[in-house]
Formats: sequence, structure tokens, C-alpha cells
Amino acid sequence: MTRKKEIGLLVGLLVLTGVILVIAVFRAPHAILTEPEETTLYTVHLQNFSGDGTSSTWTPLNPAQQQTAQEIVQFLASQQETYTTRRGLPTGYPADWACITLMLNLPDGSVRSVILGPPDQTAEGINCSYDASEKKMLLGGFQGNLSDPMEIRAFVLDALGQTEAGASPTTEPLYETVARDGKTAILLEDATLTGCYAALSDENGQRTWTDLPDTALEKGRLVLLLQESETAAQVYVPTGDTPESLYGQLPSQVLSQKEEDLQQGTLASVTEQMTYRAIDGPEAGMLSGLVEIVQRETDWYQVLPCAGGETQPVWLPASSLSFHLDGTVYDREAP
Repeated sequence: MTRKKEIGLLVGLLVLTGVILVIAVFRAPHAILTEPEETTLYTVHLQNFSGDGTSSTWTPLNPAQQQTAQEIVQFLASQQETYTTRRGLPTGYPADWACITLMLNLPDGSVRSVILGPPDQTAEGINCSYDASEKKMLLGGFQGNLSDPMEIRAFVLDALGQTEAGASPTTEPLYETVARDGKTAILLEDATLTGCYAALSDENGQRTWTDLPDTALEKGRLVLLLQESETAAQVYVPTGDTPESLYGQLPSQVLSQKEEDLQQGTLASVTEQMTYRAIDGPEAGMLSGLVEIVQRETDWYQVLPCAGGETQPVWLPASSLSFHLDGTVYDREAP
């Protein structure tokens, strides 16, 4: 055999060995997460669990919730998956399926998502993990098929105290009512309030809680900050052009509590102040409560009461308004 043929044969063997190794890596089960201590679960999205097309979002804000999130991360690290040849974001399953999506920040700054389909349903794009940040170039960029997605789904639902979609609800109350100190913050940009819910009160003053669709909020909206983590904030939205009782989550980076920012708010409070039909014009009567700012003119603001009834805007000296809405807010908390 000539030297050239020997080299060619050696190269061929090396290529074949490499192909075999790649196939072996793809087919070999591996852990979904390899560094659980450095991985953070920051959102769980429950899609259409109520059966009416609405979704909800669970965000770990307080220490107990953060502990639950870490338990889920540790469980994921004990579970396995196998690589596929698919890359990018998963598609191909109906939008009305009751899917669960877990969003995880990895130590390298990328985001890995795990999507769990409903029981007894299979389709490309569910029961897999994928690179949600689309930053990975090598193996991490491939989707992984979960070895036991139903076990993961059952663990997550149990950890969150959530019943399976379509199952009869538990007779125990899903939430307790708790008092929180609300601190005023302002949206620095337009944002979507996710995981929305509202409080309903009966004739005896007993509160029940109902989930709502996501709600768009505009820049300048004042909210009351109830709880906050590094990435998300639980807020209460004071009345205005939104339902009387509205709660949800916002990204922490879109909120500010700086005084100079609060002064640009579109809502303010007024306490027993005389209003005017025009700047330095005739008196229009006393006003108290939450107002929506319609127009600003140097040291005067044109406002409209949020409580309803009055449909004509009135004017107030700027010094009459307060952009601090701090106060006690009754919120829900899982028992």
C-alpha cells in the first residue's frame, strides 16, 4: 500500500470515528441542566389551564417562591433528555393546548426553556428544551427531547400547588389574602402586565381572586410596587383606564422610584383642593382622590377625576398634586 493510500485510509477512519462519536453524543441521554446551583428559574407560564384561552404566569418574587423555583431547577437537573437535529424555537402544536413553559437563566447568560405538553399529547415542539436566547452555536443550540416529560410536569404542578388543566379544582382555597406595603413606581416605557388577576368581593366583604388576560400599560403609568426580584416586580395598578382591581408582573427594569421620574406620571392624588375651570379662572369646586393628568402647562395641570361622574377636566396648580400613592394593598398569596 502506498504512503498516499495509507494517509487516505487513516483520514477516512478518523472521519468515520468522528461521525460515530457525534451520533453517540446525540443518542446518549444527558442531564437537562448541568449547573443547577448557578441556574435560575425566573418564570413559569401556564397556557390555557382555565380552558378559556387565557394564560397565567408564575414569577418567584418572595423567598418561599424562590425556594420553590430552586427545587424545580434541582429536579430538572436530575432529569434527562436526548439531543435532536432541530434548532431554534419550537413550533407545530395547537395554541389552545395546556402547555407549561419554564424559563431558565443559565450561568453563561443564555436562556434555556423547557416546554411541557398536556398529558397524552405528542407533537414536534412540545416536551423538549430549547435555546430561547438563540445564542448557542454548538450542542446547546439544539432542541432536546425530554425523557420523562410527564414526571416533570407533575412535579412542577405539585410544586406550584396547581391542579392539572381540566381537573376538578381543590376544595381548599387557592390563595390567601395578605396585606402588603405598596410603594409608588412609574413605567419608564410601554410594557405588558403579565400574570394578571383581580380581586372580587361579595356582599360580606370576602375576597375571591380571578385570573385576567395580559394587559398593556403605557409609559408614565404609576403603579404600586408590592414585591420585587432582580428581574420581575409584582405590582398593583391603581384605578384609571384599567379595571378597579388589577395586579400582575412587570420586568423590574421598566420601573423607577426616582422622584424626578415620578413627577412625569400620568396619575396623581389630590386631597381637598380647589379646582378651576381654566388657569387662574373661576372656581370649579373641591376635589379629592385619584386623577388622570390630561395636560400640563408650566405650573398648572389639567386633570380628570378617575372615580367617574365628572366628565369635564379641571385645572389645578401643580403644587396641589402628589405623585406618591404609597399605601397598604391587599394581595393574594398561595398558602
